[in-house]
Amino acid sequence: MSRTELNVILVGILTTALELSGGPFPESMAYMAMGSDLCKWELVKGVMVAGELATFAGNNIQLTDKGREIAVKCEALAEGIK
Repeated sequence: MSRTELNVILVGILTTALELSGGPFPESMAYMAMGSDLCKWELVKGVMVAGELATFAGNNIQLTDKGREIAVKCEALAEGIK
């Protein structure tokens, strides 16, 4: 997986998790959105954990404060592009 592809996936997961704040975001949904590629999912999940962007409890993705901050910045950038 290229760095660009990884970043695109991370932005997608972070911003989706932000939109669902307060509600569950199952890991399986992110995994399926990535084409059900377990190797890619394990890499992305590892990056999110190592970067302290999200936690995973009960197979749900929960943003950390750092992950939420990055997701907000990504959404703001996307709004500026429109």
